[in-house]
Amino acid sequence: MYIGISIVYLLHSAAVFLLCRSRFSRKKTLLICGGMAAAQIIILFSLPSPDRSAAWAYPLFGLAFVVMMANCLIVSSEPPAQSLFVAMTYSQVFLVLIFLSNLISKFCFGSDLDATMWIRTFLHIAFLILYVALFKKKVDDIKARITEGWLPMCLLSVLYTGFIGYLSMRAQVNRLGQTEMVLFVLLLAVMITGYGVIFHTIHYMKEAFLNREIEQHEKILEQKLEIMRESEREAKRLRHDLRHHMINIAEYARKGENAALLSYLEEYGADIEGTESNHLCANQTVDNILTVYARRADQNEIEADFDVKTDKEIGIRDVDLVAILANLMENAINGCLNSGKSRMYLHVKIRTKEQKLSFLVENTCADQTDTGDGSGQKSPRRGIGLSSVMKSVEKYGGDADFRNEKGRFICRIILNLPRRSSAEELP
Repeated sequence: MYIGISIVYLLHSAAVFLLCRSRFSRKKTLLICGGMAAAQIIILFSLPSPDRSAAWAYPLFGLAFVVMMANCLIVSSEPPAQSLFVAMTYSQVFLVLIFLSNLISKFCFGSDLDATMWIRTFLHIAFLILYVALFKKKVDDIKARITEGWLPMCLLSVLYTGFIGYLSMRAQVNRLGQTEMVLFVLLLAVMITGYGVIFHTIHYMKEAFLNREIEQHEKILEQKLEIMRESEREAKRLRHDLRHHMINIAEYARKGENAALLSYLEEYGADIEGTESNHLCANQTVDNILTVYARRADQNEIEADFDVKTDKEIGIRDVDLVAILANLMENAINGCLNSGKSRMYLHVKIRTKEQKLSFLVENTCADQTDTGDGSGQKSPRRGIGLSSVMKSVEKYGGDADFRNEKGRFICRIILNLPRRSSAEELP
């Protein structure tokens, strides 16, 4: 009995390690999860020999459940509702495995206690292996993309966990009677229906998130196209006026008014330069984003400085570049406008070096506590853009730092670029 319960504690800790996107390093996460399992095992061995009675089954189940939820909340960097939903969904699967192990043991081994334990252990390990092999990447992708809307699903999962937990423990204590089997089948049917609705909702939320990314990208392209149209219209105007300019220049030359001629040529040259399409970097997507927000900065009298050196092909998806850079620029512009200061500035530095892509964005902001949105102010918009930024940062195993230094908001982001093949690196 001690061995079986100890294995359960160890497998629960392994599940937390696999299910959660940890806020700590892998080593520290392993130590925390292992420590939780060790603490439960120590408590277990300090108790008298447990049996299958209700006096033991329910407290041991309750201890394992509470410790696992606490472990999940401690190590997880995800929103609490999301973390609890995933942990309780796992708990429900585990409880179903308990029921199935009792069922198999009843019909094949006469409900032998050791047989039940080893069947449960085999099913438990098989489930964790199956999850890693088939579902972990998909689940991680969904959790990274969708950070809101988990609370209703979490509450439904609490109800399911309570029902299936009671039924599984009752089967454990009563050695699986006919009543428990009928209730289990009915409850399983309800859970399958409920989770069908939940997964459909998650799919819809994922599609909505992807559509928002695409819409944001299209908005940037539309604004860049409008800038190009304005430049083209201005160029047409200058070409239309060229004959008049040539007549005026010729008149200055005939009269020998060289100083006036030079002044006029300088003004004309400045007009022509204003029609040119300025490229800030080699990467088209980054250039589009910066061009759009450089124009917005100019319209709002924000001093903008761009120091950008990137390769033409970075290796980051366009939608991710938009999610990161467009949101940073949007927050930076808003931070300047909300600062209440007469002199506003924006500095952007982007580099690609040694398989890293780094962003540094500094902007004027209010002299208040850092909220993480670039404004330096408490706002109901907190986290709207930042959550999208962090999803893309995590996707590339990157790191981000946001802080307010007395009216100067600083954002630093580093992404790990995918390695190119030797063929891609050839000029």
